[in-house]
Amino acid sequence: MVKRIIALLLLGLMAQSGSVLAALTASVDTTSVGPGEPVQLSVRSDREVSGEPDFSVLEKNFEVLDRSQSQNISIINGAMSRETAWNLTLMPRAGGEQTIPSISLAGEHTRPIKIKVSDTRTKPAAGSGDSIFIETRWDKPSAMVNEQRILTIRLYRAMDTGSSSLTEPQSDNAIIRKLAKDRVYETERNGRRYKVNERRYAVFPQSPGDLVISPVQFQGRVPSARRRQSPYSMFDDFGIDMDAFMGRGKPVRVWSPSMRLQVSDIPAGVDPDKWLPARDVQLMQRWEPTQPDFKAGEPVTRVISMLVDGQPVDQLPDLNLPLPAGIKHYPDKPVVNEQVTEDGIIAIREMRDVLVPEKNGVYHLPPVSVQWWDTQAGKMRTTKIDEQTITVSGAPASAAKSNPSATTQPTPQAATDRPVVSPADKAAASALQPSSAETGVTRGRNLWPWLSLLFALLWLVTLGIWWRTKRGAAGRPVQKSPDVEVSEKQTWQALLRSLQGGNAAEIETALVRWFDSRYPGRSISSIGHVTALLDAEQDAALIDELRKLERYRYRDDSSGVYQPRALKPLIEQWRKKQKKRKQQQPPESGLKPLYQSS
Repeated sequence: MVKRIIALLLLGLMAQSGSVLAALTASVDTTSVGPGEPVQLSVRSDREVSGEPDFSVLEKNFEVLDRSQSQNISIINGAMSRETAWNLTLMPRAGGEQTIPSISLAGEHTRPIKIKVSDTRTKPAAGSGDSIFIETRWDKPSAMVNEQRILTIRLYRAMDTGSSSLTEPQSDNAIIRKLAKDRVYETERNGRRYKVNERRYAVFPQSPGDLVISPVQFQGRVPSARRRQSPYSMFDDFGIDMDAFMGRGKPVRVWSPSMRLQVSDIPAGVDPDKWLPARDVQLMQRWEPTQPDFKAGEPVTRVISMLVDGQPVDQLPDLNLPLPAGIKHYPDKPVVNEQVTEDGIIAIREMRDVLVPEKNGVYHLPPVSVQWWDTQAGKMRTTKIDEQTITVSGAPASAAKSNPSATTQPTPQAATDRPVVSPADKAAASALQPSSAETGVTRGRNLWPWLSLLFALLWLVTLGIWWRTKRGAAGRPVQKSPDVEVSEKQTWQALLRSLQGGNAAEIETALVRWFDSRYPGRSISSIGHVTALLDAEQDAALIDELRKLERYRYRDDSSGVYQPRALKPLIEQWRKKQKKRKQQQPPESGLKPLYQSS
């Protein structure tokens, strides 16, 4: 009996000692992996524990892609045992020998495990039979500072990868812009079919030397080698990888090779501030109206457009637009546009300047030029608009107002409140004058009282007529001509119809005609004239939309349908505002004075 009790105690102590020694263990599925291949780590505890191990120690050398936990309870010969397992998918952050450090839980520790990771530089060449690989290619092997180079990156996949991602190229010494959308197609390499995703980038080096762009990384999941144990293996016969679709399968990462480009400095003797490498540079000029008749005091809009093939808009230089004395100008904020194609970036800047000649004469507008480096010919070029000569004729509008004709303006009344005597009154007065034969001191004295009475009567008559005219003018508000009113309503309805139709050319024509009907004396013939009439602050949104319409008309592909969704409510709001402002103004009483008294 005593021996039996001693044996049981020894077995219990051995079991307890074994469980302590094997309380927390760690193991991996392999100790040697290739670049982009993960490691499966399993941490197990055969004791009942609370919490979980401290896995933060793994983050220095590994990235945790996936983590799961499971428990297993078994009863053997009436004895119950419990096991808890943590399964982690680790991706090495670098090549060479990496160490999975000791992991602790409740005072227990696992042993470190060493993993050998093949360096990415020893990876077989792309296209040698890999299921997934990345190729990179430059359009040219070298470039100059700020010159556009096209980088093409192609991802080849011979299998489904489920949800996957491809990082973007990055560099601290270059501006990198993605071009257009990805191209997706299929091709064959070494008798194997691949699905290809192709991306193109415009790269602008910012400093001379060896430009290095960090490798891009592909991340996805591929079917596991133990496919038949998958619960979704029944879909394999239909060509559907449900493991990848459900986020299962083996995670995989692939890196591209390093991308290098030799960059040359700006040529000697070239001003860095004027350095503009491009494939083509164009300067274009147009006027609004198209063939302007320059008159003193009347505005004409000058539009200069600069097109640069091979640069983004933020790299375009400022143009110097000098003007001769005697011409005032009111420049608008430049409008920029960028066209992104598979072959690179084209930047466009449009500068609008309203010119107002102050007086008649011949004016010479200096040439406008821009220097640039021709990347195809390898030399400096100058693109320019030649000197423009304009002839200004016609009386200034301000002169007509400040020097009115005596036949069109009322004669100011004298400061003594005496009535203005008309020529008829003067004739009547002269008819009553005595002849020289009858002139005498005595008779002259007798006529003066009668003449005074006559002039007094004439003064009263003139005063009465003036009072009736003044009263009638004050009682009647100035009405617009019926023809003008009907014309404004008709052109407004035509504008609404054109806005509903969506044709940009018809909208522009109807818009100009409507504004011209509202301002009959302004000779409005273009959108530039319309924007000059609007308030730059209060009507900023409307001005911006009108310029969008104008830019659309200026484009080569203006045959498409213009969408005036924003223009219609803005123009309706402006018309209502103008009507309300007119109703709030007091009625006019006759002509406004030429000069306001202080």
